[in-house]
Amino acid sequence: MQYYAIQVMSGREDRFIEMGNALLDTEGSKFFTPKRELQTKKNGVKKRRLYPVFTGYVFLETNEISIKMCNDLKRIKYFSKILPNTKSPRSLTENDLVYIKHFLNFGNVARISKATFNENNRIVILEGALKGLEGKIIKVDKRKGRAKVQLDMYKDSFSIDFGFEVIQSIDKN
Repeated sequence: MQYYAIQVMSGREDRFIEMGNALLDTEGSKFFTPKRELQTKKNGVKKRRLYPVFTGYVFLETNEISIKMCNDLKRIKYFSKILPNTKSPRSLTENDLVYIKHFLNFGNVARISKATFNENNRIVILEGALKGLEGKIIKVDKRKGRAKVQLDMYKDSFSIDFGFEVIQSIDKN
């Protein structure tokens, strides 16, 4: 199977997937977009909401992408382009797939990770989607419970916020 990245209008990823699945009834092909859970606070009320990991991008898993499939994709509302270029689409490289597969290991949704801080005040991820990405964390906001992670795909860098909750370690005295 090969994976292709499709750029769509931001905030319309789920709608594009619905319309794409209805239009493309090719067996073995499926659209998906990994999601992340973040805790937001609005008017003093905390809520957990789902956001796409890669805002504005949908991924297509298929055996091959044909000219007919490209033309069908162009007709779907909210479509922008197939990366890197719609006229000559290229599947994701193994380096790019590492991140996609990492998030898919946690299901469709990367839930809030569990973390603690060591004696040097550095974040230590105990479990969750941030586990294994500690070296990619560029900023930590303890108050909001978010860690900004730098990911590289298609020679571009994305900084993406992921949620974490602090688990206090029990001191043994």
